[in-house]
Amino acid sequence: RTSQYWCYYCGTDAKDEGSLIRHQTSKHFRCPFCEPRSAGGHCISLAGLWSHVRRSHGKELDKVPGAIEGRDNPKLEVYGMTGIPGEADDGNEGEGAAATQPRIVAPPTKDPQDVDLLATAAAVAQATLRPRTPLLAVPIA
Repeated sequence: RTSQYWCYYCGTDAKDEGSLIRHQTSKHFRCPFCEPRSAGGHCISLAGLWSHVRRSHGKELDKVPGAIEGRDNPKLEVYGMTGIPGEADDGNEGEGAAATQPRIVAPPTKDPQDVDLLATAAAVAQATLRPRTPLLAVPIA
């Protein structure tokens, strides 16, 4: 490799980690089901993309968009140089490549506490948005 920073998903070299993350965000963490120019589907991580696809489209993400064959597993989350498996290092002794452990992403689950918070927020919104009782109209004589 010519660069210390490279994309696990497609092999593209980057000048620094920030550039690499911008590349991954624009090429690999974009929703394949949303229209390219739409406001939705711009995710900041693979876990975010997975969650978006499940919530917004009711589908499962079966592969990472734009990834090469063999590196398209959506359950292995790589962000920048973090999470790259050691066997994918390809001889690059970069700081983050071999030293990091791959992070296996579990599908998001509904946390009962989140459901309670949503119910509470909905109740507060409903209580504050009730129509106000009109003042008693008194005829002027």
